[in-house]
Amino acid sequence: MVTSGNGGDLEVIIDEKNPAKEVILPNSSIFLKLPSNLLKFITIKENTIINLGKFGTFCTDDIIGHPYGFTYEISNQKLKIIKSNRIHEIEDEIANNKDTIDDSFNQLLTYDEIMYLKQDKDLSGQDIVNKIIISHKTYDQKTEYAKDKYIRKKIKKYQKGFTTLFPTIWEISEYILTKDFSKIMDLRAEIIAYILNLGNVQPGGKYIVVDETSGLLVASILERMDRIGQIMYIHTNEHPNLNNCKYFGQDYIPDKLIEKDVLLTLNWLNVINRNQEIELENKDINTMKTKHIEKYFKKKKVHERLKRNIQFLNNGEFDGYIFYL
Repeated sequence: MVTSGNGGDLEVIIDEKNPAKEVILPNSSIFLKLPSNLLKFITIKENTIINLGKFGTFCTDDIIGHPYGFTYEISNQKLKIIKSNRIHEIEDEIANNKDTIDDSFNQLLTYDEIMYLKQDKDLSGQDIVNKIIISHKTYDQKTEYAKDKYIRKKIKKYQKGFTTLFPTIWEISEYILTKDFSKIMDLRAEIIAYILNLGNVQPGGKYIVVDETSGLLVASILERMDRIGQIMYIHTNEHPNLNNCKYFGQDYIPDKLIEKDVLLTLNWLNVINRNQEIELENKDINTMKTKHIEKYFKKKKVHERLKRNIQFLNNGEFDGYIFYL
């Protein structure tokens, strides 16, 4: 067991014997779910301040080493873990304090009073919610369902915090759809799941993929394959657009996957002309300047990779063809 003391009063127990429990590490790509239910995508860099606007700021060091899924509240740029049963604790506090509340306080708070509470740096969002509920004249007359709904609504409004989420296809697709659904052609997580199931995508497979969603489908297939196998990605433009791979983390950076020959790319012009001879003029590097030598070897490397990719395509024997246009 490991105890992490990052973040002042934060103390988290991490079970080293459970490798399936993901923890946040430097360079991890994660989502923060805000009280407004909006998602914010960040890549964790050590000792970096993250600004969440009206919800406050915090240092990334305070969540590094912690498991995903914790909900934190921000108070004076420090983090405090909010327990999942906090809603019931609030109700217990109210029940226990009911008889000690002064009659003069047993009234609805005014707008100015609530604004004053929000500006009090010593009060957490939970403290504010507690005071608002206590001052509610008819709270005791509500049904249990109405109480729970009321509390959740107030927590959502006044809590200055966030929940850390591991970037699964559900969060990623929701995030991109919220920003601009047209960029991924309205490709939702349930559709991706259906495509992966229908295509019988699995580790060790070989697939041809035509993806016009900036790499969302490509990365989803790679994730299902656990990056074991090969994908031939055919794209429209001269260079592949795989921008959405970044949401899946450092292991899905296209250049890394291309270097490992897990991801191979060809544009449609390469595919159409694949049976034509592609030759690169040999040059005598002894007569070239250093900067020209570097350019020549870079061009030669690209040329050799292109020939290998075309040969890979011509060899066939693919396990599936997946198109989303």
